[in-house]
Amino acid sequence: MKRLFFILLVILLTWGGCVTSQGDLFEKVTGPAPEKESSAGETPSEEEDGQAEDEEDNLAPGIEINTRPSGGDVWFNGVYQGRSSVFIDNPNTGVYLLEVRKEGYYPLREWVSFQEDTCQVFTFYLEEIQGYLDMEVLPEEADIWADGDFIDSFPAAFQIGPKNLEVSLFGYTTWRGTVDIRENETTRLKVTLEEAPFAVGGVLVSKSVFSPDNPGPFGRVKVLFTVDNRGTGEVLIQDHQGTLIRTITTEPFTRRDQSITWDGLDEAGRRVPDGMYTLIIRGRGEKGTLSEASSSVLVDRDLVIRQRNLTSGYAGLLYCPTPDTLDEDNFQISVSAMGLHENDRTYVPVQGGFRFPLPADLEGVFQATLLTVSLEDDGYSAGLSVKVPLSKDKQGFFSHALGLKATYQGVRYTDTLTNFTGLSLCYPLALAFGPVSFYLAPEGVVSFNTVDYDTETVQTPGFYLWAYGRFGLSLELPWLTVGFSGAARTTPFFRAPVIHLPLAFAGEVNIYLPETQFFCSLYGLGEFSTFSNYYLLFGGGIHFLF
Repeated sequence: MKRLFFILLVILLTWGGCVTSQGDLFEKVTGPAPEKESSAGETPSEEEDGQAEDEEDNLAPGIEINTRPSGGDVWFNGVYQGRSSVFIDNPNTGVYLLEVRKEGYYPLREWVSFQEDTCQVFTFYLEEIQGYLDMEVLPEEADIWADGDFIDSFPAAFQIGPKNLEVSLFGYTTWRGTVDIRENETTRLKVTLEEAPFAVGGVLVSKSVFSPDNPGPFGRVKVLFTVDNRGTGEVLIQDHQGTLIRTITTEPFTRRDQSITWDGLDEAGRRVPDGMYTLIIRGRGEKGTLSEASSSVLVDRDLVIRQRNLTSGYAGLLYCPTPDTLDEDNFQISVSAMGLHENDRTYVPVQGGFRFPLPADLEGVFQATLLTVSLEDDGYSAGLSVKVPLSKDKQGFFSHALGLKATYQGVRYTDTLTNFTGLSLCYPLALAFGPVSFYLAPEGVVSFNTVDYDTETVQTPGFYLWAYGRFGLSLELPWLTVGFSGAARTTPFFRAPVIHLPLAFAGEVNIYLPETQFFCSLYGLGEFSTFSNYYLLFGGGIHFLF
C-alpha cells in the first residue's frame, strides 16, 4: 500500500547578549549580575540564572552607554565620546558624570560609580520636547498629513522643530506648507483649499509589452492615470496607423487615482494583431472642461508566459527540458513535494526552485532538493543552469535551445529525479502542432563519480562521461498544461554504452488559478527496472509567476 508523506522540519535558534535590569532612567549591570524578574514578576529559573552568568562572564570590562531613541550624543566626564551606543574601555574605579543630549529631547545628566574590571550598561530613556498644533481646514473633510503621518484630530502634540504639512481633498488643489513647533506653545493655522481645475495626467501602463494569448493578468495591461476633479471619461485605443479599434468608457470620476484594464481585444471581441497601440485617456469635467493624456503599449504574441517544472534542473516538463525561455520582465518561484512509503522505506523529495531571465534572452534556473530516504538518512542536491534559445521564432513549428547545468548531489547511491552530480550539456528540441508539442533533449554529463544504487559499492573517483535521453509530450492551453515525459540513462562511455536501468517516467497536470499569478501542479512519477521492480511517487507543487 503506497502512502503519500510530506516531511517538514523547522528549527528556531534564539541567542541573546548582555542581560540587564531596568530602572526609570537607566539600566545597570555591575558584576556579578543581579537577580532579574520576568515580565510577570516571577523569579528566573536556575537555567536562566546560569545563562545570565555565562553571558556576564563574556562581557568586556567597561561602561556601555545606550539611548532610547538611539543616536544620542554622549559625554563622559565632560569629554565627548560620540553617538550611542558608546563603549568606554575599563576606566579606573571612581565616580563619573554621564551626559546625553539629542536634538528635540531634554538632556540627561547622571553621576555613576564604576568598579574597575566590571561591566556596566546604562540605557537613557530620553523625553521628547513637545509643542502643539491646532488647525482649522476648509472643507472640513480634507485629509491632513504632518511629515507623512496622518493627523485625525486637533490640537495635536508634536516634537519641537519644523513640520511639513499637506492638506488634500479630491477636487481641490493640494496645499503644502511648513510650520515651526515651539516648546510648550500652541501654533494655530487656518487653511482654505481652492477648487482644482479638471485635468487628466500621470498616465502609466503596468507593462510595456504583453500578449493577449497569456492567461489572466499576463494577458492584460492595466492603465493608471489621475484626475484632479469630478467628471467622466473614456479610453480610446488606436493602432499604429491611428485607426480607432476600441473605446472603453470609465466609471464617473469620484477619486484622484483611476485605472482601466485592456485585454488586447478590439470592439468586436477579437484579439488584436501584434504591433504598437496608443491609449488615449479623454476626460470631461462637470463644468465641461476637456482634458486628455496618452501612453502606448506593444502587443507581441511571442511573449508567451508558461509555468514550467524545474525538476530536471532546467525549465520544462518533469524529466525533459523545453527550449522556451522566460521574458526579461518575468520570474518564477516553485515549491514541490512528492512522497512514497512502502516496505518500511520512506522516499520523499522536497524541491524548491527559482527561474529567472538573463540578458540576450537567456534563462537561468536555481534548484535545490532535500531527499529523505529514511528518517535517519537524508540527502540533498543543488544545481544552477543556463539555457540559450537558438530559435528566432519562439512560436514556430520547430524550436531549439542549448543548456548548461552544474549539479551537486549529497547522496551518491541514487539518481534523484535524474539530476546527478556533474556538469551537463543539453540540447532541447520541440516540434509544435498547435497546442500539442513533442520534445527531445539529448544530454551529456561529465562527473567525478557514477550512478550506483548499491550502497556497499566503493567507487574510485575519476572522470566519467555518460548521456541522458530525455523526451516529452505536452498539451498546452492558456490555463492548463498536461505533460508526459521520460528519461533514460546510459552506462559510462568507457564501457560499451548501454541503457542503465531504471528508466524514469512522469505525468503532470499544471492548472492556472484564475485571476491570480499562481499555477498548481499534480505529479505522478517513478522509476522502472522491470515490471515487478519499480516504485511510484505522487505529489504536487505550487508555482508563482511574476
